[in-house]
Amino acid sequence: MNEINPQVQSNKIRISNFEILRLVCMLLIIFSHYFVHGLTIDEIAVSTSTLNTIILNFFCVFGNVAVLVFMIISGYFGSSSKFRFTKFLLLLFEYIFYSLTFYFLIQMVFLKNPFDFKSFIHAFVPFYGSSAPNWFISSYLIFTFLLHS
Repeated sequence: MNEINPQVQSNKIRISNFEILRLVCMLLIIFSHYFVHGLTIDEIAVSTSTLNTIILNFFCVFGNVAVLVFMIISGYFGSSSKFRFTKFLLLLFEYIFYSLTFYFLIQMVFLKNPFDFKSFIHAFVPFYGSSAPNWFISSYLIFTFLLHS
């Protein structure tokens, strides 16, 4: 029998070890975003405790590793699935919908910033610039498309 011991649920092969690893990666990515983008480096650097610096470095390093591991596992499972262009378009539509929703909520409602066309395009278009804040969805869409073409 296979070492991984897959479980069959609803006509899909589920490999619990990889799913748990993906879940851990998701949590590391969330914590990494919190420590890197939620707190300013000055707030942590001013602290006299080196524990804060160790925690920040831990999440910076392992957050980046978690993104790579998450992409590799997703690519592994995605390569065996059948590519459907409608699923690709649905993912693109979901991205555009949530980007616009959060753009208007954060920029217009909470921050009360005036409408800026450049920042609107930057939030809306997934392939805009190399340092786009939405680099992950751009990479994921390209990766998904190239994997099945």
